[in-house]
Amino acid sequence: MDNSEHAKKTLSVPILKWKPGKQKSIILSLLLLLFVKSHSQNISNYILLPGYSSILPVDEQMNIGIYWFGDDMTLHEGKNSFSGNQLPEWTVNGQPWTNQNPANGKLSVGFGSDHATYIAPSKIPATNPVVIAVKFQASDTSKEIVTLICSVTIVDPGNKWYVSFTYSGTNYSSDKSATEERTSSKQITGSASMLIKGTPPDEDGHVTINTSEGDTISSYSSSGQWTENILEISKDMNGVILEKTIRNHSGQPTKDKTGIEFEYDPAPGGIKGLTGAGLDFSGQGKDLFYVRDNNNRLIKKDEADGTFTTNILLGHDKDILKKASNGFTIDYIEKKDTSYIDALGAVHQTVLDIKYHVIISRKAFHRAAWNQKKTVNSHYTIFPSFICNTRSLNVANSSLCVTIKKV
Repeated sequence: MDNSEHAKKTLSVPILKWKPGKQKSIILSLLLLLFVKSHSQNISNYILLPGYSSILPVDEQMNIGIYWFGDDMTLHEGKNSFSGNQLPEWTVNGQPWTNQNPANGKLSVGFGSDHATYIAPSKIPATNPVVIAVKFQASDTSKEIVTLICSVTIVDPGNKWYVSFTYSGTNYSSDKSATEERTSSKQITGSASMLIKGTPPDEDGHVTINTSEGDTISSYSSSGQWTENILEISKDMNGVILEKTIRNHSGQPTKDKTGIEFEYDPAPGGIKGLTGAGLDFSGQGKDLFYVRDNNNRLIKKDEADGTFTTNILLGHDKDILKKASNGFTIDYIEKKDTSYIDALGAVHQTVLDIKYHVIISRKAFHRAAWNQKKTVNSHYTIFPSFICNTRSLNVANSSLCVTIKKV
């Protein structure tokens, strides 16, 4: 990652656990360790969510937290690697949070100082955006100081919809046969916030937001980072590597404004849920190609630089939608063990870990119609319904539409 706001690269190399009695090639072992090391060097240990930039309406609040990537590349919340003697130090526009200017909003730091809540001021401040920063010692033994920044632009939404989301995902995969093996890992964190000029809820509480069909985005901010590491191996029937390819890619969200498709129809059987949202990422990377020479040594034959893209999509059959006093929240969490044993017998402890949180709100809500419903704060589960023939997020020609059932 090349974001100046992000922490320096401090990940350690994961330990490979070999099976007892397994014969290993020293060359192959070193090559695999080289791949793991390059994997670690491309990922920053610490990030600040919701990201390095965000939009927040006046009088609204947002949660800000420090997160870190473990050796298995999963995202953890808290202060696992912080110095026990020095707590993180938070500032607002350069001033300590304990002596902040109320005109810039209010930052409250939680127990342990690894997370905070920021409430925007009641009017747009003279210094806008408001820069919230936190710095801390990288570890008990390191003298390196990590500084993370979130630049928050305060807006007055008026009669517009406010939409924001945060996303974090870690995904590993491994496919192997007698002669081929492919392992890959992808880590993504992303966030977006926007103001959308659209139709307000009707008197029955029916809400439709669709930026691909007329609703316009008046303010937009996004941030995030992604890394992708792929190892491809071709072997003979004796398990000796003949060719190897290492692909390391990384990037940030594009400048494109990715919108949202959302509907809440309170009528029985009506569509209720998120049908499209997400982020597109673009970045750079290097592919390294290895082959065996005439002396049977595995050497680098070629390398190629290139540009690469990926994306994240929100809207899942296990989304949880909740009604709030001024809109909705949507949450999704998926986690499962994806550990595998590679061709050399090394055990890799990996997981699939994806979660996101979406906020959809409007200042001038039809509270009379909202409150007459007896389902306020009830939990719902979204189920797939049909495929919409609408463009979504510039990354697909269709998007998943959903219905919703009460739990």
